[in-house]
Amino acid sequence: MYLQYELTPRTSISGQFIHGRYSDNNTKTSALFEVGHKLHDVPFFKIAYDYFYLDLDNPAPVFSQNGKSESAYFDPVNLETHSLRYEYEQAVGESISFGSQGAVSHATKSDGMGGSLFLFVQYAFNDRNMFRIDTRGFYQNRGADRIGETGRFWARNILFTYTHAF
Repeated sequence: MYLQYELTPRTSISGQFIHGRYSDNNTKTSALFEVGHKLHDVPFFKIAYDYFYLDLDNPAPVFSQNGKSESAYFDPVNLETHSLRYEYEQAVGESISFGSQGAVSHATKSDGMGGSLFLFVQYAFNDRNMFRIDTRGFYQNRGADRIGETGRFWARNILFTYTHAF
């Protein structure tokens, strides 16, 4: 379930609630609450506060490879984070746009801090076809999982996406 309400033409609140079941019959509950304020329309620039909650009822199955074992997926108990973030998007002509998102986050359970930076560029061939490249990076100094506190964590990826609207 997702709800969004515009308090003013520039300020909105939104919430998302997910309750679902994984293929291993594990149950997930997550919630996201956001208060955002749009500073500019062109280029688009928004700042926001996010509260995120994630809980899984059972431990994830254990995956083993090359003598190492780890959970098959991230399976925290009562994970909560608070984030301050921004979104930026700029069009270049009618077909090309680029932008970024960044955040600083605090995980309450581990008292850890994290940061993320996402960059993208997209090209619209027409109203129905678009190609997009996203680069994403995330770092945290201290986290928490089902067992307890964890150490540093970082991740990065690149996504290539082609979208066709029917």
